[in-house]
Amino acid sequence: TATVIVSEIPVNATDPTKTGWSPTENLADQPYFAIANGTDAAETFHAADLTAETRARMDTHQRGVTANMGGDDDTVIGSAYGDAISAGACVNYVGGHANVGTQPWGCKSRDMLEVYVADAAAAEAVTVVGLSATSTGADATAFENGYKFKVTNGEAETTYAKGIEQVNVRFASGDRSFIKSFTLAVQVHEANLADANIGDYYHVAWVNGTAGAEAINLSHGSLLSAQIIAQMSAGKQGAWVDGGAGDDTITGTGFADAFRNGAGNSKIDGG
Repeated sequence: TATVIVSEIPVNATDPTKTGWSPTENLADQPYFAIANGTDAAETFHAADLTAETRARMDTHQRGVTANMGGDDDTVIGSAYGDAISAGACVNYVGGHANVGTQPWGCKSRDMLEVYVADAAAAEAVTVVGLSATSTGADATAFENGYKFKVTNGEAETTYAKGIEQVNVRFASGDRSFIKSFTLAVQVHEANLADANIGDYYHVAWVNGTAGAEAINLSHGSLLSAQIIAQMSAGKQGAWVDGGAGDDTITGTGFADAFRNGAGNSKIDGG
């Protein structure tokens, strides 16, 4: 909407591989290609409304957007890549969309909801609840509209989320340091293949499950990138897997993996 201020990444006029901020700053090194800032009014931001030029660059580099929506009831629909979204106070609806691509430091992209709190006590009070067909009232309506989780930050902030892989809780002041997170979907962190010491790693992928029951299968390419699979094959390096709680079914790679699990009855095939 008109009240959302969107800053799209500038590109160097003479070198399209650099940003407009600095002739030495690579476009490919930027984690997000647009920043959306809302106000205290109720607003909607949709990543599809960015300019065609920025969306083309996002497609090329597979990078998403970051949004800080401010107060009131907001709706955010992210990009096809990894996004970071702060919805703010009141009742919000956030759709992360897809999370294709990787971040500059090598991690597989994920959509994150950022929640800001005043202190540690407020952080402990942040809750994430899964929605279902048995939900009632506004929760039931949200579930019918495809939202999977309800994130509550005290009485001031309720966000219904879908397509979000992680919720981060941070301090609202100072350096906004990280306090804790909730994992909503299986997450994969991959090693930076540009590291000169990549051959010395025991594992080149780190996988974290959620507190629920899930299937984690590393024997094919649905979770791991083709580049990491190639490195595993060349270096005979595997993955480190933490399935979390729940009755999980886990299949490893064809190489040396390390597994750990939380509460529940799980089945693990080393691959």
